[in-house]
Order: sequence, then C-alpha cells, then structure tokens
Amino acid sequence: MLGDFARSLELTNGKEWFHFAQTEGLPDDIPVGVESFYKGKGWLSWGDWLGTGRIANFNKKYRNFEEARHFARSLKLTTTSEWKIFSRSERLPSDIPIVPSQTYKNKGWKGMGDWLGTGRIACHLRKYRTFNEARKFVRSLNLKSGSEWRAFCKSGKLPADIPAAPRHTYKDKGWIGFGDWLGTNADE
Repeated sequence: MLGDFARSLELTNGKEWFHFAQTEGLPDDIPVGVESFYKGKGWLSWGDWLGTGRIANFNKKYRNFEEARHFARSLKLTTTSEWKIFSRSERLPSDIPIVPSQTYKNKGWKGMGDWLGTGRIACHLRKYRTFNEARKFVRSLNLKSGSEWRAFCKSGKLPADIPAAPRHTYKDKGWIGFGDWLGTNADE
C-alpha cells in the first residue's frame, strides 16, 4: 500500500519527510520526491502519505464567507489576538479557516472588524482626511505638545478620520513634524 513505509516513520509533514529522505536510510524503491513521482498513481496528500490525516489549507473545503463570518461573530471575540488564540484551539471547526483573510480575500473579506462584528477598521485601511484638513482640525484644538496630542488621542475624542500616528499616514503627503501639525512650530 502506498505510504505504509512512510507512515511507519511517524513523521508529521513533508519537511520532515525530506529531511529523513536525505539523511536516513531511504529504501531504494521509494523516491525522495514522492509527491511528483506518485502524482496520478495514487498520491492524495502529505497527510495521506504520512498517515496524519492533515489536509493542506489550500485543499480544505470551507464554509462560504457569510456562514463562516456568522460563526466568527457568534464567538463575541473583539480582537485579532483573541481570534488567533481561538483559531489555533481544538474548538475551531475544520470548515472555518485559521486565516480567513487569505481564504476569503476575494469573497467578501473586509477586515477583522467585519469578520468579528466589532466594526473596527485597521488603521492602514481607514479613509482619513487630507493632510491639510486634518492639520487644520488639530490646530483648532490648541494643543501645545506631542504629549498633549497623545493624551488627546487616548481620550476617545479623536475623530475616526484623523490618524493617531500622523507622521506615518502623511509621510510624503505634507508631514513636517509635530510643531507644524499642532501649529506651535516647536521641534517635538
């Protein structure tokens, strides 16, 4: 039977197989490149060859996006970190992907905030005011220092279309420094 020898080795993945095949005593009648050699001759997957039963993520059949998102939202998780912990647990159904952004990239994916139902939009995906409009708003606050700016950002009063880290958002789009941003012209 195809794979009996490999299964007896109790290896867990293709990388371990290649390491074994190149350093141990591989029988002469078994090729190193089993995947290509046995393709069309009974090859199913590494999980089948090694007896682990694992199916490569790209070969798995997942729920459609809407059903999977409904499941994710039912968990009431609020952060990407919480999702990562849950998705690597045994409680994740086999038809829900660990990395949904890859599986559903062109099938409805809008970000983790949408996936979990929190509505949060990742900073790099947000739509911000233009540099001049944002700077005009910030200057109207009459903040005097970078530390006052950071305190304002943490206060919960920062509009969603103004970035908390403006030097990154407006790099090459008008950003000079915090003195210019705040209107104090101080070097901070």
